[in-house]
This record gives sequence, structure tokens and C-alpha cells, in this order.
Amino acid sequence: MFLILKFCGIRRKEDVEYLNILKPTMAGFIFAQSPRKLNLNEAEELLKEKCDTVKSVGVFQNQDIQLVCDYS
Repeated sequence: MFLILKFCGIRRKEDVEYLNILKPTMAGFIFAQSPRKLNLNEAEELLKEKCDTVKSVGVFQNQDIQLVCDYS
């Protein structure tokens, strides 16, 4: 059996510290309208601290395709 686990709404350095300990399959960073929304600079700082084994996922909603490409 293969289990995929994603933690979503990562927005604090403490969240990334937990990711690095628990090592889920993926971590979700929200760029859609939400109380957990990040801008690109905030996400880049958090991604520097995240271990490479945890894949990163961006969450977007009705945003311009160019913005999505800029964030990838």
C-alpha cells in the first residue's frame, strides 16, 4: 500500500520545521484568496528551509495563467 500525505496551508517557519520532521509526501503553499495566502517572496523563503524530499504544491484559484507560471 502506498500512502500520499499532503499538508496544506504552510505559511510559517514553524510549519516548515514540522514538515522536515514528519516528511509528508507534499506540502501545499496557497496563492489563492485565503487567510493562509502567501506572496512569492514569502514562499521562496519557506522553500529554502524545506527538505528536498517533500514535494511542493501551489494552490491557485481563478488566477491568470501567467501568474501561475511565474510562481512555478
